[in-house]
Amino acid sequence: GEVHSGAGHRGRVEEAVRQKSAEVQVILALLGPPGRPRPGLTAGCLQEMQEQLDRGTAALQELESQKQDAQERLEEMDQQKHKLEDMLKEIGSKCQEESQMISSLQSQIHSQESDLQSQEEELSRAKADLGRLQQEESQLEQSLAAGKVQLETIIKSLKATQDEINQARSKLSQIQDSQQEVSKSIEQCSSSLNGTRGGSMTNLADMSEACFSQRENGLFLAPGRGPQEDPFKSKASVFSSPAQERQADPFHSEDPFTTDPFKGASPL
Repeated sequence: GEVHSGAGHRGRVEEAVRQKSAEVQVILALLGPPGRPRPGLTAGCLQEMQEQLDRGTAALQELESQKQDAQERLEEMDQQKHKLEDMLKEIGSKCQEESQMISSLQSQIHSQESDLQSQEEELSRAKADLGRLQQEESQLEQSLAAGKVQLETIIKSLKATQDEINQARSKLSQIQDSQQEVSKSIEQCSSSLNGTRGGSMTNLADMSEACFSQRENGLFLAPGRGPQEDPFKSKASVFSSPAQERQADPFHSEDPFTTDPFKGASPL
């Protein structure tokens, strides 16, 4: 604005200088050449015209001075204009850089918003998965608790079964021990019978009495049981095997006392 104002002031000053120069030229033409006044002019007229010439010259000088000042101001304004133009270019360049930076930041913001949205979706999925896992964990804990209860019940049942098995094994061991004792007694009786064949009836009767007295004294009973306890009463199935049948009473099929082995022998 100042540049345009200075240019306008300069134009007005130049116009005024031209006008004053024209007026001075007119006055000089009226006065004529110096030292030879134009004929017909009075001294008063010449005096007045000379004064006008002096005023016009002074005004012209003043205008020239103003013109010079305006020219200097115009040059300064031109310099300021160039500086302002340079500053404007620099500002424009900075504005362009700022605009590019803003565009880059906007792109980064858009990318970050997209990433944030993706992270939020992933977080939502993770929360849903966590909820399902927690629900499954709760169900597994309930199943584990129920399994523990069932396991404890099974362990108790197994323990009771093991106790019963141990008791049955103990009874079976006692029965086997009793069977061995009975077998030994039967073998001893059989040996005694075989060894005394042809002997006296007295020895045979004594031997038979000893065998039966051993049977009545508990050889057929399990160790640790009283005479009233029958180890074969609760385990009747044990005696159904052929081995048990072979260990039956040897006198069942044949009674050694039905015949007299000494009949017909001469008395001593």
